[in-house]
Amino acid sequence: MKKDQNTEPATPYCSRPEDPDKLMKVFKAAKTPLDLRYDGTENADYTLALFAALALQHLEMHGMDSVFYFEKDGIEYNLLTHFPMFTIADIETATMAMKDPFDQANLKWSKQFLFDTLSMNQQLKIAKHSKSNLNGPMLWMNIVLENQSDSFRALRMVQHKLEAMALTKYPGENVKACTKDIDMKRRHLEAAQSLPKDIGGTVCNILTQCLVEAFRMPFHTKFWELDKKPDCYSYQDLIRDGDALYLSLLAADKWLAKTSDEETVLSGLVAKVDQLVLQNQGGGRGRNKDGRGKARGRACGKGGQEGAAQGQKDVTCWNCGKKGHISPKCPNKTNAANASDEDWKKKPPKKGEAHEKEVNGQTWKWCGCCPRWTLSHSTADHKDGAGTDPAGHLASGEVFVSQLTMRG
Repeated sequence: MKKDQNTEPATPYCSRPEDPDKLMKVFKAAKTPLDLRYDGTENADYTLALFAALALQHLEMHGMDSVFYFEKDGIEYNLLTHFPMFTIADIETATMAMKDPFDQANLKWSKQFLFDTLSMNQQLKIAKHSKSNLNGPMLWMNIVLENQSDSFRALRMVQHKLEAMALTKYPGENVKACTKDIDMKRRHLEAAQSLPKDIGGTVCNILTQCLVEAFRMPFHTKFWELDKKPDCYSYQDLIRDGDALYLSLLAADKWLAKTSDEETVLSGLVAKVDQLVLQNQGGGRGRNKDGRGKARGRACGKGGQEGAAQGQKDVTCWNCGKKGHISPKCPNKTNAANASDEDWKKKPPKKGEAHEKEVNGQTWKWCGCCPRWTLSHSTADHKDGAGTDPAGHLASGEVFVSQLTMRG
């Protein structure tokens, strides 16, 4: 049982030198904070229990643990590890009764040590509990009070996030990323002794939310087996089996949602659609006798190749004026180079120059209404209205190409 006078120190380090300089060195060593600052629930691996163990070790080493022993029903308990047995009022009453000079120093020194070992975030939270008579044991009770409430809310949030997890929410349905998050949340809950009893069923439920049937079905089976016999699979077994099956399907190229980490499943499907559209525009789409498309893209099939070939026979090249190809694929493109490719068609004739000219054996006329050089008409022949071709587009094949592209 603890006595009023501390005649039997708990450690051999509790004697203090009388020399002020030496005493200052002892004080600085005693209040030096731990290397790892406690940040409450922010760090799942640095729990309150671990912080208590490290703090107690430091207090014992520097003789400050004497003021952390309190009596309950005739038995002494260490406050850092048995704090649930006491209230703040109990500790305040007991510490006010400590009159021994050695204990009085320890009350102040331990307060400084504990406060400096907290992170900035924790210090701000604890500062609201500061009182003139605040000491090391009372500060510890306030740390516990603040973080127990935070821990409860944080644990409920972690549990909710775990239950809301689904494999389909991960880019490419990446099983490794999903199981890593499951394990991180599991460790957080397990450290706080709040791991759900049906953690196996929760893991199965997460992994069955998948688009790949070869992966989904085995975990459906495991889910029902767990329902009948809850201890037939551990969560470690389920995570290990999930990772192994995922890597196996991925290696066999049987993973449907095989996209990059930056893509979601939806964006992967959109990208595939975009690819098909580009292939369709590049190769055209053939039509059978019923008017239905037979194939798309490069592998457009016989119908698509015939349709594209038939369409190109009637196309007039803007570059050379010949039929059978379009200007980007013109074999005589270099022959029109003196006028810097297509730019000359938009340059009007200068004052006094003729409104007709020969280019590669073709007679081109300037239309001021279009305004451009055309093969079909001049400014005087320009017409507007339905069924007309004011810009000479039909002669150049532009409308045909546009319509062909839209049909494709």
